[in-house]
Amino acid sequence: MQKSKTCVSASLKDVIVFDPTENALYPKIISTVAGEVLDVKLTMFNNATEDENYFDMSAVDMSVSVSFGRMKIIFLNKFVSSLLFFLDHFQAAKDKVAEASAAAAEIAKQNMEEVYEKSVRILLNIVIEAPVIITPQNSLSDNTIIADLGVTLSKDDYNTVMSILSENLTETGDERQSPVTSVTAEPGDSKSIYQCW
Repeated sequence: MQKSKTCVSASLKDVIVFDPTENALYPKIISTVAGEVLDVKLTMFNNATEDENYFDMSAVDMSVSVSFGRMKIIFLNKFVSSLLFFLDHFQAAKDKVAEASAAAAEIAKQNMEEVYEKSVRILLNIVIEAPVIITPQNSLSDNTIIADLGVTLSKDDYNTVMSILSENLTETGDERQSPVTSVTAEPGDSKSIYQCW
């Protein structure tokens, strides 16, 4: 933490979910293809857009950089059904998690409303490498459908536009600059393949 900014970073290196069935044709249900699963960098700048800095479009209150790495997911109905059956034994815990999630969502909503009211300027840089989903015909089959959902990039940009404030309309007009945000999302190429051995 520095005097002018606070930096937080977190990363998740690897995720693997195994099918415990002996001699399973698809033992790794979920695995990381390459790199990190999740990398988050959050920087909060103190008073970055106050006073005369408000119209400096390179100044932001917060910078958020998120990168989701590519995962490989084997979708086996047998595994999903057995997992759901196992989780049914924890219904009370699931209800508590649902309550906690609802409370967290409400707090997040309030925080976002505060952010909106304060017009916090957030610089986004989000890269999502969608998972490669492999769906076998069944748990003993080599016939699969492979869906590669590509990469999605999302960034935002701040600019100013000249506006005439209606409450200050005079004969000369009162033109002022207003900040405008534009968010760009670029979906990548996606493809699906039917593979038969």
